Amino acid sequence: MSSSIENIVKALGAKRFGDHNAQIDWILTDSRSLCFPEETLFFALKTKRNDGHKYIPDLYERGVRNFVVSELPENKEAYTAANFLQLANPLKGLQKLAEKHREQFLIPVVGIPLPLISYGGTVMLSIMASFGIILSVHINRNVQIGKD
Repeated sequence: MSSSIENIVKALGAKRFGDHNAQIDWILTDSRSLCFPEETLFFALKTKRNDGHKYIPDLYERGVRNFVVSELPENKEAYTAANFLQLANPLKGLQKLAEKHREQFLIPVVGIPLPLISYGGTVMLSIMASFGIILSVHINRNVQIGKD
């Protein structure tokens, strides 16, 4: 996925703080997985155990300049080169962005439920893969954002 920050703001309907040009090639939800900071958009997700907003200072220090947040940092003036896209719910924004990305392709997205795989589904998956119906198999335990 490659998109300008302006197109992402429009797709999400976000309120933008910061007017810096940026081309986004990477989406990040886990600060430990950072590879290309200048091309990354970090989604600060809140969970029961953690809050992605607390990783913004470290990510900014490491070169990330684009963030999707529900709350602006208290000292947002310290982030002079950053773009903050504010949404009520960054998780919903991430899902919306993924949906917009999938709409560019004509291939359907199909999920096969785990019980099917557990009871003889492995043979069925092998047959479907041999016909080119299935391109990849991945067990996903996080149904919200698609990460293990």
